[in-house]
Amino acid sequence: MITIQEAAELLQVEPKMLSSFEEPDPFNNNQIIKGYLCRQSDHRYGALVICSVDNEDTKPQVIYCTPKLHYPFERGSKYDEERKYNFPRFVKVEVYHKLDGTNILLYSYRNNYGRRFITYKTRLTPIVKANTYGSFVSLWKEILRENPNIGIDNYLKTGAVSKSYELYGYRNHHLVKYDIPLSAQLLFLVQQDDASIIPPRNFGVSPIAECNSKEDLIKLYKRLREEANSNNTLVNAKTDEEYIEGIEGYVFYVLDITGKWQMFKCKAEQAEQIHWATGSLPKQVILPTIWSALENTTDITLEYIKELLLEEFSVQQVEKSINKIQTCISIIQEKVELRARVKILYKMSNLDINIDGKGPVMRYISGYINKDKMRHAFTALVELGIAER
Repeated sequence: MITIQEAAELLQVEPKMLSSFEEPDPFNNNQIIKGYLCRQSDHRYGALVICSVDNEDTKPQVIYCTPKLHYPFERGSKYDEERKYNFPRFVKVEVYHKLDGTNILLYSYRNNYGRRFITYKTRLTPIVKANTYGSFVSLWKEILRENPNIGIDNYLKTGAVSKSYELYGYRNHHLVKYDIPLSAQLLFLVQQDDASIIPPRNFGVSPIAECNSKEDLIKLYKRLREEANSNNTLVNAKTDEEYIEGIEGYVFYVLDITGKWQMFKCKAEQAEQIHWATGSLPKQVILPTIWSALENTTDITLEYIKELLLEEFSVQQVEKSINKIQTCISIIQEKVELRARVKILYKMSNLDINIDGKGPVMRYISGYINKDKMRHAFTALVELGIAER
């Protein structure tokens, strides 16, 4: 197996941007894959260098994944009249909705004998994992049961591309609340020879808007930003149950003059203001970051959340937010523990909510959980896929 320095040279990053992994692949008989994962905040974000499969060293395999998205203007540009947009010279632009869920990447890797295996990962893991909040392995396997060949074609099988999907719905709740329980949407393809992006248009997903001039592009960006701002509704504001009814935003796919697609995010004004603030970070930023962290680890520590926040915000902002971060960690840990307890209690009840009804189930659970937590208990059953809204 190659060293971390050699893996860093393959990806052209500093060794400190890599961490080693050794994980069972639950989609391929739990065979062990080993290698390195990259945290560089660009097209190499989440990239893998796989060096060993099933306890046999292989020729190093670089897997490019879902890149980090950025705004098309400099940090600190608060107002449209002051903003200098940094779009590249381009041929055309396609715009798609930005979904709020868990990113799942489909990719293939080979063993020492050339056999290829298709598997799945989140942003900062080599393999989709289970955790105490919700088993992303289980959620994704539900999607696979409904769509057994989702995303699978010869390009994926040969390793020519990886495919980026969003796993979203109210059973995988983040900040935006959706009406559907669970779904998966193709976002784009990543070509493995050069990490370039292919938009989903040719794969059955139509853009919501297009343009082909710089003047039209900036007008479109401003208009969609304003529409997101006016159409979104913040529910239960300034509480632990805060969520958005509406959309997270948009992604602008820009085909530059070299023939490469570049992606830029577009969010509502209130979301931008959070990013440009110089004071402490609000809960609207910290809580979704912690939820997203659960995709990657079960050990939600202050240091880990700080590390994730520093990818987007300044040291000063994060340091001013320490007490708030600790509070948010406690909030989510409490929710995680409640959810795990509700799942156990439901099994202990020997009841079937679809046959026996909601009432008997909730009465049983109420014998073990404080009254002030009961409304959260039913939400937990919904998010677990046991009950329906």
